[in-house]
Amino acid sequence: MVNLNFICNWLVAGNDAPEYRQTMAMLEMHLGNVNLLKNQDVWSKTIRESVLVSTYPLAMWLTSAWWRLNWEPLPAHGVGPSVDWRMAHEMGAANHGFVWPQIIFASDHEVMQVWAVPLNVNENQSVRYLNGLEIPASISLTDFQTGVENFITAVLDRLAALGCKNTELLNLWQLVQEERSDQESAKYRRLEAEMGFDPDECPEELMKKALVLDKKMGTAALSELAPVYGKSATQTPLVTIEEIADSPGLVGVLRAPRPADSLESLKVLPGNVPLPPQEHCDRN
Repeated sequence: MVNLNFICNWLVAGNDAPEYRQTMAMLEMHLGNVNLLKNQDVWSKTIRESVLVSTYPLAMWLTSAWWRLNWEPLPAHGVGPSVDWRMAHEMGAANHGFVWPQIIFASDHEVMQVWAVPLNVNENQSVRYLNGLEIPASISLTDFQTGVENFITAVLDRLAALGCKNTELLNLWQLVQEERSDQESAKYRRLEAEMGFDPDECPEELMKKALVLDKKMGTAALSELAPVYGKSATQTPLVTIEEIADSPGLVGVLRAPRPADSLESLKVLPGNVPLPPQEHCDRN
């Protein structure tokens, strides 16, 4: 497992809105010992360990996509990711006119998988990111959350220090924190995300069905099925899960051999039944 760490060397640059201008930084993003923001300045032909960007749009994206980043997995095998899925899981969705690396995050509820590829040279872009990952990196979900929280907090602290206090980022992050701390709200947001919905975008009736299924099947079972039979389902969302939950199951008859049959098959007398083999243990 590796850790996620953002390093911000603050600057003030540009003529954008205050929250963007005051959070300009030379930014590094380390995944373990790999700096995914190492780049080549295409125009100056210079290799740099950090990139000049506003951290505000990245913090906004991480906050607004919080629930889906943490609880929505990869699409089912053989199903290509939709634009909607990519907007919630690809770092480039932070946008705001900056060139971001091609990095994808997807969770399995315990581990965050991270994919990254270096960008090809594009004469229309000023930055080419140089580092990628040969295989997906794995971060525990807790460590991923910690890295993101530290980054968002750093951006908010920077804004507060420069007098930008009542920002959209602050209000949205406070809401996320309140929902995380409330068990029922957190369950609601998690179910939305698992089915592929942004907060408050899931139809109310569908959420009612999901909450009923959660009680009937248990959170773990529903979490496995919701991404497949939620928003991306080929038929009405959750219908297949309801059918599974309401089915009577399989009827079978256990046909275990009788003790006498077992002994006969071993061709031993009752007093000489062999013990099962034991594992060898070295005793030092």
